[in-house]
Amino acid sequence: MSVDAGLALAVTASILGCQIVFALMGIDAWPFTSYPMFSVNLSASSVAIYRAQLEDRYGRLSWWAPRHQKDKEELSFRFARILHDCTSKAVFRQRAIGLITKLVVQDLKAAYEDSPEDFPVHIRIVRRTVQFQEGVPAIREVLIYQVMLSTFTRKQN
Repeated sequence: MSVDAGLALAVTASILGCQIVFALMGIDAWPFTSYPMFSVNLSASSVAIYRAQLEDRYGRLSWWAPRHQKDKEELSFRFARILHDCTSKAVFRQRAIGLITKLVVQDLKAAYEDSPEDFPVHIRIVRRTVQFQEGVPAIREVLIYQVMLSTFTRKQN
């Protein structure tokens, strides 16, 4: 076997090995990611992200800052999929509340465990897009869904 063939075999084996390890461990790292990094030509205005906005009892709004950064991206990706896949309002509501409960409410329960009186009153899902006005980019926010947190239990038994 020549040196070039051996080197090519070693590189191929290492790439396949990394891909197998990443797939088994659920690691999302380039170039083995599930995201379509370079496969789609998108303009900034055609990309929408979904973020959770919290409202406290005084009406003040703040963005949800999860303990795990990946939860923010998961919320955006999964909410976009729910909007795309659901054909009825009942199914949409059920899936949206399930997603919000799994990601946001569980995180908030841990974050506000020592100060339950500061627990947010509402969670809003906001679609954020970039719109260009005379060549200047501006973020446009549209309220997509809102849920009252009194429907969830604040303490786990």
